Amino acid sequence: MLKESISGVRGIVGEGLTPELILRYCAAFAKILGDGALLVARDSRPSGRAIAKLVNSALQLAGRDVVDIGVQATPTAEIAVKTLDCAGGIVITASHNPAEWNALKFIDNGGIFLDGKGFERLRSAMVNEPRWAKFDKVGGYILNEKAVEYHLDRILRLPFMDYEAIRARKFRVVLDANGGTGAIAALPLLEHLNCEIFELNCDPDGVFRHGAEPTPENLASLERAVVENSADIGLATDPDADRLALVDETGKAIGEEFTLALGVAEAIEHSPGTVVVNLSTSAMVESLGVPVIRTPVGEINVTKKMLELDSPAGGEGNGGLIIPACHPCRDGILAVAVVLNRLTRKGIPLTQAIEEFPKLTMIKTKISFDGTFDKEMTETILRALSPEKIDAADGIRLTWADKWVHVRASNTEPILRIIAEAENLCEAQKLVESVRSTLA
Repeated sequence: MLKESISGVRGIVGEGLTPELILRYCAAFAKILGDGALLVARDSRPSGRAIAKLVNSALQLAGRDVVDIGVQATPTAEIAVKTLDCAGGIVITASHNPAEWNALKFIDNGGIFLDGKGFERLRSAMVNEPRWAKFDKVGGYILNEKAVEYHLDRILRLPFMDYEAIRARKFRVVLDANGGTGAIAALPLLEHLNCEIFELNCDPDGVFRHGAEPTPENLASLERAVVENSADIGLATDPDADRLALVDETGKAIGEEFTLALGVAEAIEHSPGTVVVNLSTSAMVESLGVPVIRTPVGEINVTKKMLELDSPAGGEGNGGLIIPACHPCRDGILAVAVVLNRLTRKGIPLTQAIEEFPKLTMIKTKISFDGTFDKEMTETILRALSPEKIDAADGIRLTWADKWVHVRASNTEPILRIIAEAENLCEAQKLVESVRSTLA
């Protein structure tokens, strides 16, 4: 099983993601980049240690110096590439996929993922056999243990944050890192913010105690821990910590979409401008009173449009907040600070903070699918539904005045995603079932 896209090269270890494939990708990546060292990081999955050794060796044998930052969150790696002026980087992580998966994510010298053109260039470079360096041109190796410092420094320098006020609030926080990398940067950040911290699954051992995605159905233990510890908020990161989900003070997981809505709302109050999100993101952002641009799903698609428009905030509704003033990538650790800043500045709990947004219900579902979302499938759906607006930039998104549904093939898994949002559960379910019956 293998998925190759702008979201990286992702597969089941030993099946789709093989040592031979990893070597070829590393050699091609080393070939297409400009001068400079290449950074390597990984998440905590058990397979990551061996793959990291292979990646480091492959890059060195391709003649490139390597800066290894070890087990770190993806946003930490992205910031480190830029901070250390590296030519690029590889993060070994399958993000929200199950433990048997792993992946190579490719970062350019700007600290962002390769875009479509960059990934095609990488794929083209794999056509020829790998070119390996002669004995006297093998690259060097450096272990850098300061990457978290770079990350926290970027967050703590954000001009609109009132860190002294957050410290005075003395939040009681439960952090669930699910055996992933989130705790590595989130714990020192929360300590700096004078929070009383209750740790849940914070050892980065790669053993997932629940499903890898920080969706409400996977956060029952965090909900209980918030109640048991009388906490103000529960925080859940995915395995590579580019996403954050929240549990309110009553012990209810409120859904990933609120992370983005709250973060964007806070950022644009200080720096108004166009917000950029993907096609699957909640319509809550449209309630904020600023222009909203939507892109195909995929972090780099959002990032490129944000940079083009000088957007102050945006991201993906799966908990992936982007604030370019920090860095132009999804960042669950950054989202922690921004959400706490909003609660502090407003002087309210999380249950009240989400009341400012329209009450919408979103359903995210998926069906097995390992193919191409083609014109025939699009026409079949359109014949069954009569939308007011159609966007076919990524699968198909059908919109009405009070609801929408987005159907697309996943970049990261062999599935078809169906995401619907409406003013109530019944209407959202109707949209999902209409699409399901059409594709049956």
